[in-house]
Amino acid sequence: MSSKPKKKLGMGCLILIALPFAAVGVVMTVLTARSLLYWNHVQNWTETPCILLEASLKESPNSDGGRTYRAVARYKYQWAGKDYESDVVGIHGGSDNLGSFQRNKAKELERHLQNGKPFRCFVNSSNPSEALLYRDLRLGMLAFKAMFGVIFGGVGFGLIVAGVWGGKKVKREEQRKQLHPGEPWLCRDDWASKRIRSSRDRKSVG
Repeated sequence: MSSKPKKKLGMGCLILIALPFAAVGVVMTVLTARSLLYWNHVQNWTETPCILLEASLKESPNSDGGRTYRAVARYKYQWAGKDYESDVVGIHGGSDNLGSFQRNKAKELERHLQNGKPFRCFVNSSNPSEALLYRDLRLGMLAFKAMFGVIFGGVGFGLIVAGVWGGKKVKREEQRKQLHPGEPWLCRDDWASKRIRSSRDRKSVG
């Protein structure tokens, strides 16, 4: 295999390796932005009394051998004389083990469920079927998502740029080979631009 196909194959492999990193970076960045937008949106929702129907802490094993937690609940409320039900607990859905948010909220909800006291939820007045129990913005969760977005996105897109730039460089060198057969010194970018750098380290003479 000649050097040109090898170089092209190497650049293609580099881009293929970069794509999953870039995809994770994009997904985490989108999730971070959605969390912020949703948090801003629910700040205008109306606080409304609700009755808890179910409340518990769901535990699940994770890939690291630890456990993740999720506060789950189902509750009913009234809006304009009509009954509604919802199971949305907070802004950030899913299970996690960042801090004690999930466990603390599950304990609070279980306590209200046991004593039968009304709780409160926040209802979207424009669409009363939408409600949630907590509208706190978890900075730790937000920072976690943003960190993954920056790190994976930076690595992924950096490798993609390097692969594309390298591919263009190989293409330019091949074009120069065709234009200047027998003159390999004109195929390199630095030589073609008359900028030849010595490979020797110059030492100062005292």
